[in-house]
Amino acid sequence: MGEAFGDYIPERLLAPTGTGGHSRCRLYSKSNTFWAFMGQMFSEGGSCQEVVQKLKAYAALRGLDLPSSNTASYCNARSNLPMEELQAIHGHVAASMEQIGAADSWHGHRVVVVDGTGVSMPDTESNQEVWPQQRHQKPGCGFPSMRLTACFSLHSRALRSGYALPPTPP
Repeated sequence: MGEAFGDYIPERLLAPTGTGGHSRCRLYSKSNTFWAFMGQMFSEGGSCQEVVQKLKAYAALRGLDLPSSNTASYCNARSNLPMEELQAIHGHVAASMEQIGAADSWHGHRVVVVDGTGVSMPDTESNQEVWPQQRHQKPGCGFPSMRLTACFSLHSRALRSGYALPPTPP
């Protein structure tokens, strides 16, 4: 994915950090982990096991030591991607998309489309506390659900902003 879309994201946003997580150049570097995660999101199957297999192929092509087939290292590296940097990448890509054909508008206006959806969450106690089950469900039957809303640019189709809505009181 990085070969195809790397020109759209400044290298500084995926460069190794000075210390801590993603500070060393390894197979699960910030850049490799980010692009592997992007590929995972756009893959039909999208399993961590599939990503690790692709990273093993990547390592073999480059003559690097092959990683374990265990997904723990990839999952840890993915969870250590700094949220602020992911948001900066999103902001950069969305702003770049708006600049492409910025003269195009609808009667001189930028149009923003608002959409919403709901997702079911894993049935854990902490999720139940924040995202309770829907009112019409019997207690203990079903999964917590979260409502989401997002604003998209009609011109570029870029996500402008997204929000998890507070749960409705039971």
